[in-house]
Amino acid sequence: MRKFRLLLPLLMCMAVSSWAAAPDFEIPSGKTYTNAEECKADNELVAKTAQYFFTTKLPEDATYAKAATSFITSWVQASDEILISVSNQTTGSFFSCNTNLSLVLFGAYICGCTRYNREVLTSKEFTFEMHYYALEATLRYYEQNKGYLGECKKIDRMLKSLNKGKLRKEQERLFAVSSPN
Repeated sequence: MRKFRLLLPLLMCMAVSSWAAAPDFEIPSGKTYTNAEECKADNELVAKTAQYFFTTKLPEDATYAKAATSFITSWVQASDEILISVSNQTTGSFFSCNTNLSLVLFGAYICGCTRYNREVLTSKEFTFEMHYYALEATLRYYEQNKGYLGECKKIDRMLKSLNKGKLRKEQERLFAVSSPN
């Protein structure tokens, strides 16, 4: 009976994912880059993928969301057009959740930084504005998909702070602590 309880939700997720709203473009699967020049050829696709990621709904679009974060992460690692700094102060809260949720949140944060870099930023530097933009986008993504992703008390507190208009000031202080001078 226990196997059946585990199998049924899996089958339902697979069935629902086949009805998902696929992007109107192809997200490369398993793409790796050997140098920054290869990344430049996909700049527009990365921007489009980062934009698309934040419209995905889970569990329906889980396959596309996972492909998007995988592709963007691969691009970020090889690109010389973006720098993302990770510290316990700025992204440590993501890792206070269960492992699966932590990975989703961190992937969303990378997508948020990339989206900001491609749409707003004029340099490759990691700035407070990039961090805050990515953090807010990640928290909204969590809020939108919380029913599927599960809950995390630290992230819920951050979301509450965001909704009360207090998160920016808290993050400015934490960012200042984590930034090298």
